[in-house]
Amino acid sequence: MSKKLSYWERRKAQLIFNQMDKAEKQADSFDTIYDEAKRYLTRQSNKVFDKFQRDYGLTEKEARLVLKTIKDDKTIDNLKRQLQAQPDNPNINQLLADLDSPAFAFRINRFNELQKQIDNISNKVYQSEKQQSDTYYSDFMNDSYYHHTYELQKRLGVAYDFNTLPEREISRLQRSNWYGDNYSSRIWNNTQVLADSLKNELLIGLMTGRSTRDIAEIISQRFDVGKNASRRLVRTESAYYHGQMELKSYDEADIGQYQFVATLDLRTSTICREHDQLVYKTKEATVGVNYPPMHPWCRSTTIAYFDDKWAKGKKRRAKDPKTGKNILVPADMTYDDWYAKHVKPLYKVDGLKQSDIDRANQQYIKYKDILGDKRTPKTLADFVDLKYNNADGYKQLRLKSRLQEHINNGDLSLTINQDKQNRHTQHHKAYNNYVQRNKSKGKPIPGYLTVDNATVQKIINDNYLNGTIIRRQGGQYSAIIKTDTKSGVAYSIHDLTGANPIATDEFTIHISKSTTHLVPRIPSDNKTKGGTS
Repeated sequence: MSKKLSYWERRKAQLIFNQMDKAEKQADSFDTIYDEAKRYLTRQSNKVFDKFQRDYGLTEKEARLVLKTIKDDKTIDNLKRQLQAQPDNPNINQLLADLDSPAFAFRINRFNELQKQIDNISNKVYQSEKQQSDTYYSDFMNDSYYHHTYELQKRLGVAYDFNTLPEREISRLQRSNWYGDNYSSRIWNNTQVLADSLKNELLIGLMTGRSTRDIAEIISQRFDVGKNASRRLVRTESAYYHGQMELKSYDEADIGQYQFVATLDLRTSTICREHDQLVYKTKEATVGVNYPPMHPWCRSTTIAYFDDKWAKGKKRRAKDPKTGKNILVPADMTYDDWYAKHVKPLYKVDGLKQSDIDRANQQYIKYKDILGDKRTPKTLADFVDLKYNNADGYKQLRLKSRLQEHINNGDLSLTINQDKQNRHTQHHKAYNNYVQRNKSKGKPIPGYLTVDNATVQKIINDNYLNGTIIRRQGGQYSAIIKTDTKSGVAYSIHDLTGANPIATDEFTIHISKSTTHLVPRIPSDNKTKGGTS
C-alpha cells in the first residue's frame, strides 16, 4: 500500500463521477418522457384555449385566491360555486354568464376532458418512469457493487473471495424507505404534484383569459419543474445505491471503518464540510447522518480507513478556488484548513468570516440563476468585492435581479403599451395631442421616435438590463439606457418650441404590469437648463 492516497481518491472520484454520469443519462431519458407529454398536452390545450381567450377576466391574484378556496376537486362546477360566492364583480359576473351559456357548453366539455387527460398523462409518465427506473437501478447496483469491490481489492493489493449481489438484496433496497418513501412512491408523488399544478394553471387560465401562447408557456414551465424533480430523484437515489454498494463491499472485505470525503470546492454543503475527514465505524453508517448521500445532489463519498500512519505524508485532491483546477493537499487537511489557506486570501475585505463568504456564495448563485453569467460578476471573489466595496454597483445588481424576478413571475411585463408608446411616435395623433397639451401647460415639447413600435419593442428587449435601474412607487421600475449609436431613430426636445430636435441614443424605459413604454432622453452631453423629454 505504498501508492499515494491522492491516486485512490482520484479513482474513487472518477468512479462516483462515472456512476453519476449514468444517472444524468437516465435523467435525460426521463426528460424525453416529460417532453413528449408536454407536447401532447400543449396541443390539446391549444384546441381549448384558442376559444377561451378574452379581453376581460380576473387578475392573476384574484384567480389564485379563488382557487385556494376550492377544497374539493378542481372542477368547473366547484369553480362556479366559488365564483358565485365572491363579492360582486363585473368580470366574475361576465365569466359566470359565459360558463352557463349554451354557446360555451361545448368548450366547457372540452375543458373538462382536458382536465381528465392530465390525470391520464401523469399516470403514463409515472408508469414509464417507474418501469425504466426498475431496470436502471437494478443494473446500477450490480455495476456499483463490482466496481467498488474491484477498487478495494486493487487498493489492498489482495484478492479475496466475495459473494455475488443477490436479487433479493436489490429488491430490498428498491423497497427501502430510506428518505421517507421508496423511489416508486416518490415518482408517484412527483407526477401527482405535476398534475395538480397543471390543473390549477388551466383553471387560472380560464378565469383570467390567458392566450394560447401564455398557456403553452405555463405548461412548459410546469413540466420543467417536473423534469427537475425527476432528475433530482434519480441523482439522489443513484447516490444512495452507490453508497450502499460501497458499504457492502466494505463488509465483504471486513473493513471496520471508513473515512468521510467531501468534495473540496465552494459548492460543498455545510453538513458535508462538517463530516469531511471524520472516521466512522461501518456498522454505524447511517445515510444522512454520517454517510452519504447527506442531502439531494450530494457529491460526497467515502474511502476505507486503515490508520494514521498509513495516511501520513499522503496527498488528496482539492479544487483551487482561484483557477478552478485540481491541486494536491495533505490527506489529513480538513475543509476548514483548506478554506483558510486557499479561499479567504482571495477576498479584498478585512475581517471576512467563512459564514460571510458562504452567504455571499448563495447570493451569487441566485443572481447567476436569475440574470445569467453575462450580467453577474465573473467569479465569487469579484462578487464579494462588489458587495462589500461598491455599494452603488451592488445596489444595481440587486435591482436588476428583482426586476428580472418580477418579469419572470409575471408581475411586470416588457410588452409595450401601444397607447402609451404612441404618445412618443412622430406624426401619430396621440403624439400631436400630447404636444398640444404640453404647450397649453407651458411644458417642454415631448421627445419622439421615428421608428415603429416593433422596433421600439426590440430596443426594450435588448437593453432593459443594460443601464441604470430605478425602482418607482407602486412596484414599477425605470431603466435609463444608452444604445450603441445616435442612429436618428429618436429625438429629444429641450425647449418649449419644438425647434431643433436633438438626435439621442439615451432613453428611459418605464416598466410596469401593463403600461411599459420607451421615452427619449436628452443626451447627457447636450443637457441644458430648461426641461427634459
